Amino acid sequence: MKKGLVFWLPRLLSILFLLFLFMLSFDVFEEGRSTAETFIGFLIHNIPVFALLVPVLLAWKRDLVGAITFLVVGLLFIVFVTYNVLFREEVSWDDPILSILTISGPAFLTAFLYFKSWKSRRDTAVKD
Repeated sequence: MKKGLVFWLPRLLSILFLLFLFMLSFDVFEEGRSTAETFIGFLIHNIPVFALLVPVLLAWKRDLVGAITFLVVGLLFIVFVTYNVLFREEVSWDDPILSILTISGPAFLTAFLYFKSWKSRRDTAVKD
């Protein structure tokens, strides 16, 4: 069976999403930090990447896992940012809205595409 755009697009976006999160962890490299501090900071910044790696691998064969995972990631990030804005006085709503769009937007798009892929595979299986 030839796999089309509906199959490959969510998988490609999930890999790009992980690479984007990985890229954001490079802000720990600053002058004046020791190697140990930098390494620990780099590991801590990559916890979301490590946490999403297994669900992304599982989603390769099970589209619904990808849909649920990325939907939850998008929602959790919105909750996290909203909590920080409401309960930390030094944070305003200007930057968090951009952060929500930057992280949750692609996560929701990937979840939607995984759902479409799951639905497409299910509909094809029912017809056969």
